[in-house]
Amino acid sequence: MAMPAMLSAQAPATKGALQFADYLILVGYFVLMLGIGLYFYRFMRGIKDYFSGGNNIPWWISGVSFYMSSFSVFAFVSYSALAFKYGWVSVTLLWVTVPATVFSVLLFAKKWRRARIDSPVEYLETRYSHALRQIFAWQGVPVKMVDDALKLVAIAAFISVSLGLDKQQSMF
Repeated sequence: MAMPAMLSAQAPATKGALQFADYLILVGYFVLMLGIGLYFYRFMRGIKDYFSGGNNIPWWISGVSFYMSSFSVFAFVSYSALAFKYGWVSVTLLWVTVPATVFSVLLFAKKWRRARIDSPVEYLETRYSHALRQIFAWQGVPVKMVDDALKLVAIAAFISVSLGLDKQQSMF
């Protein structure tokens, strides 16, 4: 009888609550990222260095970097939700991006690098006009607002589950 009483006297581990080790890992990760940022900051002379490595990196590494930077928490949360609800459909949808990306890299990456530009809107301005660049940039604002809102909701879902907070609290 003494054994079950002893077990019940211990505080149960709260499901979903972060422990000291979890906080230690999070702080360590942020310190590591800050250190990497400070180290590479000294190599940045301008915006071209940030976006294209000053044109000193191979075109295919630049393409891989662009592809990987296009992902956000939304992709991981939404595709996981799709997989939970529909099964392999989400995996199939994600696989479609691979041939599209390979096609784009083979068709555009070397030309993009050779043009020495940093963004699609810079290409539009160089090739056509400043007015077309402005039209292209401003028409993307509503899409960007919806995209950012979806990212906030996805991050809130991730934080609310991992920290046990309300979704609305997680967005702030």
